[in-house]
Amino acid sequence: MEREATKRLADALPGSQSWTGVNWRSPTANSDLDGLVGADDLGLRVQCKAGRMTAPARRGSSDRMLRNLKDLIQSAAHQHEVLATELGVHGGPALGFTSDQVQALLAPLQVEVVVCLDDVTVWATETHELRKIGTLPAGRHVPWVLSLTDLMAVTDLLQGGQLGHYILRRQRLERDGRIQTHDELDWVGHYIAKGLYFDGYFDVERPPDSFRLLSFTEAIDDWYFTRQGVRTVPAARPEQPIPPMLKQLVQALEARRPEHWMLAVVALLDGDDDSRGKWDSGLRHVQRKAREQGWSNVTQVFGGRLGVTVMADYRLMRPELDAMIASHCQTKAADLELPNWIGVAEGVAGSLAVAVVEGHPGLSEVFLCPPLRRPDPDTGEQAP
Repeated sequence: MEREATKRLADALPGSQSWTGVNWRSPTANSDLDGLVGADDLGLRVQCKAGRMTAPARRGSSDRMLRNLKDLIQSAAHQHEVLATELGVHGGPALGFTSDQVQALLAPLQVEVVVCLDDVTVWATETHELRKIGTLPAGRHVPWVLSLTDLMAVTDLLQGGQLGHYILRRQRLERDGRIQTHDELDWVGHYIAKGLYFDGYFDVERPPDSFRLLSFTEAIDDWYFTRQGVRTVPAARPEQPIPPMLKQLVQALEARRPEHWMLAVVALLDGDDDSRGKWDSGLRHVQRKAREQGWSNVTQVFGGRLGVTVMADYRLMRPELDAMIASHCQTKAADLELPNWIGVAEGVAGSLAVAVVEGHPGLSEVFLCPPLRRPDPDTGEQAP
């Protein structure tokens, strides 16, 4: 189970490194990490549990349910918490991790994953609710909890930067806590069809307390039925409708993988349909102008916290290209007083460079944390 879960994630993330059954020891604790995957700026720490949700728990027995959740989700989350604490105190090398493993553990985008052999749908899609019954600690971020079969489906449907982006948006939903659905594949289906953007539903004078998705698995079911040969009319694998120029840039970043390619792809994909359309038209303009005058660029700014620039300069090759885009990002971030900036530059013969400027709040918070909620119109208090 550990090997399959880790392999599924690693195979779906180009250029990744992965390890299973990694033992670690500190002066005060020792344990193991069932799986670790590092893909550029994304680190996935995996704990696997092969226990079962018993029939009494599924029928609603509160005692048995709490016992099963403790054996599966709580124990895995505790292992994640202990490792995070010991890493913070002693550092990765002191715990016995190799330099490559330490790099994965220190990647700026860290996600803790809990994979269960049994179906944990009811508890996985609203994992944040487990804080209310003490199964998960209130002071830590909620892990991404799912069954092995759901993980297999997720990685069947999403690869590369889209998988990284999905995992971050999925974590963001758990931290928000107001959007609900039935199972993991509803999240995946909605991500493919429409993205996972729900802020607009709550950015009103009197927002709803919660928003519940209906089923979004029909296209996924049709594709699996086609693969099994039980569907008379073949159905294609569901894919996100990414505009062609943006898709071309994302695929180039995934194929060439300059340092920080994952952050660049996540930033490019993180906008809504309007933002993606602007990228597409802007990239066409950049290519045309760069052919005429040698260089051009396009920029978008998101929420006053992040700026993203894509530049083409067909006069430069690396390392001059790296220096140019790094200087551009630092200048733009300073001029516009933004804490974070990501730049992508294309140079001679399709060479690619990515530059990152990170301040406070950092990029992890930009991509993982939901926006602050409006104050309650009756009390004026900020919602938790």
